[in-house]
Amino acid sequence: MLYDSITPSPRCRRERIVAWIAAVALSMLAPIAFAQAPEVIMAPSAPAQAAPAIAESGGELALDLRTAYALALSRNLDLELLRYDLADTEEEVRGAGGIFDPALLASTAARRAQTAVPKQLPSSLGYRTDGASASVSLEQLLSSGASVSLGTSLARTDTDLTGVTTNPRWDSDLTLAVRQPLLDGFGPRVTTASIVLASQARERATWGFRRSAMLVVQGVDNAFWDLVGTRQVITVKESSLALAGKLLADTEERVKLDELPAVELAQAKATVAAREQDLITARNAAGDQEDVLRQIIGVVADAEWAVPVRTTEPLEASALTPELPEAIATALESRPEMQQQKLAITSAELAYEVAENALRPSLDASASLGFVGAAGDVALADAETGEQRVSSGGADDAVEQVVSADYPEWSVGLSLAIPLGNRNARAALAQRRNAVQRLGAGQTALRQSITREVRSAVRGLIDGIASVNAAVTATALAQTNLEAEQAKLGAGLSTSYQVLKVQEDLATAQLAELRARIAYRKALTAYAVSTGTLLEDRQIRIAP
Repeated sequence: MLYDSITPSPRCRRERIVAWIAAVALSMLAPIAFAQAPEVIMAPSAPAQAAPAIAESGGELALDLRTAYALALSRNLDLELLRYDLADTEEEVRGAGGIFDPALLASTAARRAQTAVPKQLPSSLGYRTDGASASVSLEQLLSSGASVSLGTSLARTDTDLTGVTTNPRWDSDLTLAVRQPLLDGFGPRVTTASIVLASQARERATWGFRRSAMLVVQGVDNAFWDLVGTRQVITVKESSLALAGKLLADTEERVKLDELPAVELAQAKATVAAREQDLITARNAAGDQEDVLRQIIGVVADAEWAVPVRTTEPLEASALTPELPEAIATALESRPEMQQQKLAITSAELAYEVAENALRPSLDASASLGFVGAAGDVALADAETGEQRVSSGGADDAVEQVVSADYPEWSVGLSLAIPLGNRNARAALAQRRNAVQRLGAGQTALRQSITREVRSAVRGLIDGIASVNAAVTATALAQTNLEAEQAKLGAGLSTSYQVLKVQEDLATAQLAELRARIAYRKALTAYAVSTGTLLEDRQIRIAP
């Protein structure tokens, strides 16, 4: 008796079944968390600080490196084009997630069927049947690869055939069906592969943007220091010209006093003229280099091209002596190319898994649970009088039977399809295997290339600072030598030609020191690029 008291009634069980089907329908409409594409992408854009405006014509642009970075990264056209590519990859991720969008299907139809009879028989034996139907269903793909559908339909049938007890007749049904692949197409790894591959493609594009941003920053560095260098060349040439001019004036005075022969004057004048030409060439080179920097920072308007650029960064730099093993390890972890290669290998391995899964036979399990209902105008004979009477019924009665779960029906099944030969899938698998192996070999080659670049960059730093120190010493000695030669000239122990030659030696030493300092600045940038840390070293953040 206790057992009977807690056993649910048949109607209670039917209500629970209907409630369960309704819950499944609502869950199909809910978002599938594990399959949705991310709504937010860390899409690279301009640096965090706003790019300053370039002064209008008549002013000047005081340019330090951070200002140059901000201008270049916000105005660079190549980066602007890459931003569109990144937006496309984001949309591809969003589109790939569309496989988990539920689909709502609806249909309606009307028909008339006419039954023909042979001409030998009375035409009254023929009859017609009219029908109309409507159906709606909701379909959803699950991460396991299963497809779930919940559908309902309502149909009306009317006929003039005699002897039909229910006319017109209404039929209704509600069915929940599930079809789950068990071999080919089974599991979240295969089902969500398109979303994962699109996400990885987006990550590769993001690393590619970072690589391009690093190259832009490196270009700014190199152009900036080249401009600083060409302007300091002007200073060296001006100093050299001033020395030659002073020597010419002294020589003219001494020739007037008959302390030197007139031939000394010709040599001094020729040297002044040559150094004036050198100065003109240096100024022209500086103007060209200023335009190079303007182009890199994104100058477009004519008024901006006319704005003079004044650099405000000192050329001197502190020595950097990195440890080679740590530098190589950092590069292999931080270089965008290496990250892109790793993502490409991961994507190729996933594609290989999907291709391997496609080799399996197709074995699907299916199950359905539903409820049906029927109603209509039913012709009944009275048990006592035999008189025919009609009991009316409509669509609402058929639907009520479905809702009450009066007539359940179910089915389960398995279907198997074995492709014979399956050459297409085998060829696709071989291609995916080759892609994985090819990318693996490419990764090894990339590691070699990165290691070589880092080793070269480290040597460049070591040799560069040594070159700077040697050049500083050479400049100091050349200056001392010039002062000594000028003293000898004053004492009559030297000639103007010899002094001019020593002046040239000083200018050569100063230019060599300048080239060494510029080369070291570029070596610092090249090292940061080789290790993949240039943006962090310059405190540049690629913001979402």
